[in-house]
Amino acid sequence: MKTGTSLALLALVAGCATTAGRHRPLAAGEGRVLVYLDPLPASAEQLAIRIESIEVVAADGTAVPLDLLVSELRHEPTPRQRLLAAGSLPPGSYGVLLVKIRRATPAAEPRPAELASEAVRVAVSLAVSPQRAAVVTLALDPVRSGEREVAFTAAVPGPAVAPLLGYCASTAWDEVVVFDKNTRRVVGAIPVGHGPQGIAFDPRLPRAYVALSGEDRIAVVDVDAGEVVGRIPLRAGDQPREVAVTPDGRLLVVVNAGSNTASFLDPSSTAELGRVDTGDEPGALLLEPGGRRAYVLNRGSGSITILDLANRAVAATLGTDARPLAARTNVAGTRLYVIHEGSASLSVFSLPDLQLLRKVHVGLGASALAVSARGDLVYVGRRDSERLQIFDPLSFFPVSSLGLAAPASYLLVDDSQNVAFALEPERRAVEAVDLVSGRSLGGFEVGEDPFRVALASDRR
Repeated sequence: MKTGTSLALLALVAGCATTAGRHRPLAAGEGRVLVYLDPLPASAEQLAIRIESIEVVAADGTAVPLDLLVSELRHEPTPRQRLLAAGSLPPGSYGVLLVKIRRATPAAEPRPAELASEAVRVAVSLAVSPQRAAVVTLALDPVRSGEREVAFTAAVPGPAVAPLLGYCASTAWDEVVVFDKNTRRVVGAIPVGHGPQGIAFDPRLPRAYVALSGEDRIAVVDVDAGEVVGRIPLRAGDQPREVAVTPDGRLLVVVNAGSNTASFLDPSSTAELGRVDTGDEPGALLLEPGGRRAYVLNRGSGSITILDLANRAVAATLGTDARPLAARTNVAGTRLYVIHEGSASLSVFSLPDLQLLRKVHVGLGASALAVSARGDLVYVGRRDSERLQIFDPLSFFPVSSLGLAAPASYLLVDDSQNVAFALEPERRAVEAVDLVSGRSLGGFEVGEDPFRVALASDRR
């Protein structure tokens, strides 16, 4: 059996085994590596890959084991980048991935022979820096693959252009995964701090703000450099959950789940300009299109706190059905849509007067909500369904539906491409779906406990 950049052809397995766990925090002077496998091409439909371990090897021959996250792989109907391994390691230069495999027989054979483990060396040029994360992608090389062996190449992806960037916060892994929204591939990762949740991009500067629920701070990320350049402190016990930035970039609004408050921050001076009380268990935060008001959904109180951003005050409190979960406005900013954990109805309010116009039956278990700019169509996901319901904004009849690979906990529509990005916690994945054809465009896996997806180009 050959070595070099070849991996043996492996037997087809019944499913995919995932062993993802919680990362320990990076120690001083450590870096992190994430190893991805690009989706297998159609020509590899009958292939399956079983991996026993993955190590990275330094120039002096020192091998550092990574945490294996997926042990068995096969071609999927909905292709995605698989996150094979991740781990912390000393900074330095690494030139080899050492992949240990076990089975090696054609997938057509009913009983694959068990072979001795073999370590396969895959060349890569990888630089690991302290408190930074590096991404390596493996891809099948069909040209060099034979009947009994398949060859892989390894590469370190280059940075995406800032307007094409997207972020996904992995709360349990203390990092943000960086992806290209056009290719739907991971291009990097940023260790941001403990418990990242909500994300907001600055509309004027190459900056992003990440709510660190485990640190009572907001991380300030330089988007171009892909690193944290500052932290804005909050009060002990605030546990910030969501963050938004006004269109002029001069005000940050932060929802503090631990203290049932909302903070107003100056991103330039990092000073807290004020704070107000919300209802119980504040969760989702929505900024009005014009940036004049913001809406805080209070799950425990069954209400929405409306914030007057110019005066940094509470303008009103709006009663809702039990446990409001997510809210969106239409493009014109004349309608507010709200779904609830404790109700089978989607509520429609008029803006700015906040009058309840109607309730629309969407079924119990609503988990995700989005509105597209093209036609103002309303998309509702449920935690027990792999389909998105689509509602006409005038009649509110369900006009169609879209299939996903798994139920969505969050939806974000990229209007420039008419593509929805669905966060699917069961798969630890983000899936992109074409809203015209309904076709899945693929996606990628992220770390444990994914919380939110954000796009640099999203200005609503």
